[in-house]
Amino acid sequence: MNDQIGSDHPGLASWIPNILTFLNLCTGFLALLKIHQGYFFQAVWLIVLCLVWDSLDGNIARIFKVTSQLGRELDSLADAVSFVVAPTFLVTIYMWSQLDIQVLFFAGIFLVAGVYRLARFNLKPPVAYYFKGLPTPAAAIALSMTVLAHMKSADLHPEISNFSLLLLMILLSILMVSKVPYPKISALPFKNWQILSYASLIIFALTTWMVNLESGAVMIIYLFLAFSPFCRQPESPAVMDPSGAHAPIPK
Repeated sequence: MNDQIGSDHPGLASWIPNILTFLNLCTGFLALLKIHQGYFFQAVWLIVLCLVWDSLDGNIARIFKVTSQLGRELDSLADAVSFVVAPTFLVTIYMWSQLDIQVLFFAGIFLVAGVYRLARFNLKPPVAYYFKGLPTPAAAIALSMTVLAHMKSADLHPEISNFSLLLLMILLSILMVSKVPYPKISALPFKNWQILSYASLIIFALTTWMVNLESGAVMIIYLFLAFSPFCRQPESPAVMDPSGAHAPIPK
């Protein structure tokens, strides 16, 4: 997620980031409709598309140097739908027939943690290149892609699949509200990610060969969630300008 959207300056350039933010919002809403209809596969990839819109709005705002507090607030509201409500609803509907009321408790924790994460970001911007706690887009993609992987293997071990999904929601919730420093991948030299990237490719290939493609993708996500905090640089760069005029940072 990015805080570099919107502008107080007139002109088309100031509207382009906001339009992308609204595309993020509308795509998230479409994902909710697909979940309601039972098209989980389509819904997950719509959530991934939301991540694309969310990345573009910040980068384009940076290029045109158009920023505003309004744009930042709009971004958080759109992210709440696409990266908090949509994945929470996905897991709830997917597991409802099996766990019923139990899943509501765990889904509620993820929902609250995600919204709290977004609100905290707006009140206390992070230092450049780093953010406190797991960004909500990363949590949303991890949870959503795991649902796809479980759809392929749930028939083999239904109880294990259900328990692991609930456990994942708790772990992601804790990471979102934690102060664990997660670096921005694009802002660090490749040498910081080199070993992790090679390990991810090997694990992806093995998991895809032994299980399925979705499980391979999920293993890469888990690997980065677990080890990326250790790949950051020893010293943090300068604190972000209050105006928000630097490289976009996910929330």
